[in-house]
Amino acid sequence: AEGRALGDVALEARKRAEAVPVERIAVKTAHVPLALVPHPSREAYTRIAAEDRNALIRQWAGRMIEAMDRAPLPRYAPFEVQTLTFNEKAQAVFLAGEVVTDSGRRIKHRFPGRRLALAAYSNGVVAYVPSRKMYPEGGYEVDGSHFYYVQPAPFTADVEDAIAAQVEAMIG
Repeated sequence: AEGRALGDVALEARKRAEAVPVERIAVKTAHVPLALVPHPSREAYTRIAAEDRNALIRQWAGRMIEAMDRAPLPRYAPFEVQTLTFNEKAQAVFLAGEVVTDSGRRIKHRFPGRRLALAAYSNGVVAYVPSRKMYPEGGYEVDGSHFYYVQPAPFTADVEDAIAAQVEAMIG
């Protein structure tokens, strides 16, 4: 039933779709280093690997210890931003990672006279990327998703700002 409902919505939207005039095709790609909060110490990772109730978090801590044996843990996660321009008023923006709707709305709000299509999960998935407004609430998105993406620590609260600034520089 859900598939049929989604299909009906897509077919209805297609009736209202307007062609986008293509004046020029331009593709830009940039990499934004998303800052991570300071990661735990080796001792803390060791304690987590031995004592945490969650098997996945124990495994994550063990992987962080193994990574520390090879090289210093990163302080940033690489994040790819890509834009595809069709004309001065129509662009597509591709963001790596599981980027929340707040971030897309922020970018679209910055360019009210443009037709922007934003797509997350593009060119790789670095992690779940929370918006600034999510940080006071904490929870999985802010404090717990890094375990599942095998990042050494959560992102700092300014990662949305870094992504938005890069997109604005590319399409501004």
